[in-house]
Amino acid sequence: MKLTLKLVLAGHFLFFTACKKISSKKKEETGIPTEQPVKRFVPLKFESDELQLTFKYEEKTANLIEISGSDGHMMTITYKNQQPYEIKKMKNNKPIQLIDYVKDKEGMPKARSFDENGPVFTPTGYYILDYDQNQQLGKIRFYKDNGELFCESALTYSLGNVTAQIQSNYPGRSKNLQYTYDLKNGIFKHINCLERLVLEIRYPFFSASQNNILSSSGTETPLENITYSYEYNADNYPSKLMITTHNRKQTFKITYAELKQ
Repeated sequence: MKLTLKLVLAGHFLFFTACKKISSKKKEETGIPTEQPVKRFVPLKFESDELQLTFKYEEKTANLIEISGSDGHMMTITYKNQQPYEIKKMKNNKPIQLIDYVKDKEGMPKARSFDENGPVFTPTGYYILDYDQNQQLGKIRFYKDNGELFCESALTYSLGNVTAQIQSNYPGRSKNLQYTYDLKNGIFKHINCLERLVLEIRYPFFSASQNNILSSSGTETPLENITYSYEYNADNYPSKLMITTHNRKQTFKITYAELKQ
């Protein structure tokens, strides 16, 4: 029985292989181009007149392990089971903050924050990550160190992009933010677990989205509105990013590395 099964499977495999060869041959004979594998890229550098950022990755993966900036800030990430496990932040080579990830009582991811001063770690609060049935980050609840809830963000998605965020402050008013996107390849779309990392990355143009953000706007705080524009390379990834706020404009050149299959 096992021998028969192996022969049947082998027969299917040979037939499938033969069909592929015949199909490829027909395409060559008829001049139909064969499909090329889709290239995947991750950013290596952002460069402007005022700021340079460099990214490092775990070898042969899309796990981001370090962001260092010419402003003296550095962030390192360690992983466990392909998930962020610990984040360390430094300023001018001095450790200033530690974030670690644990599970809360209900099994949801919980990020704990500590100020770091030499051997002393002072807890400053934590937040809970609530994922929906599609495994998208749907809600983030921020707590003080004493367990008091002080802020909650609810996210709305469309085509893999966050299009709206309702931020409720306790006590205080709610804040509604709207986002729009282009239809090109997102700069950061292939970085693993970016929806968690963006919560700790200090640079606001990082976006855990499939495409590239064009605008961030809120009616309550119009002076905080931001617009983004791009130039694209041959693979439809942004090669240049222009950021405009109410009082300044900044331009970044972007360099990538290809992720090999």
